[in-house]
Amino acid sequence: EDDDDIGEEDDDDIDDDDFVDDDDFSCEDDAAWHGKFSESHDCNWVSARTNTRCEFVSSENIPADEACPVTCGTCEEDDNGTDYEDEDEDGCADDPTWVGKFNTAHNCEFVAVMPNVRCNYEDLEQIPANEACRLTCDTCTN
Repeated sequence: EDDDDIGEEDDDDIDDDDFVDDDDFSCEDDAAWHGKFSESHDCNWVSARTNTRCEFVSSENIPADEACPVTCGTCEEDDNGTDYEDEDEDGCADDPTWVGKFNTAHNCEFVAVMPNVRCNYEDLEQIPANEACRLTCDTCTN
């Protein structure tokens, strides 16, 4: 990797419009992000090997773990310590302790990136994501 491209952002270049109001915050992967060596190295590609690929950077030196917070499990909490989008109005929620049997980074946030496939993943006790990640997999009962 070439470190010559690394630079610091000048505080004068930041304007108030660059900040997001906390009420508008939701944790989601940046669909436009891709690694600096290939446009096909997007958040979905990162998801196949999060233990190493979350450290990859874009040509703008934006790390995958910042651009792909759902995939890399780096979503931030609000000021009250509550994860965003972790419960619906009926109390249906994802199990924050559930992880897939092959990788502990494969939690409900990881499942949310490709729910049509990953909701069938299981943990070590053979509990499928569609039971543990009910909000993500849309398996809540009313």
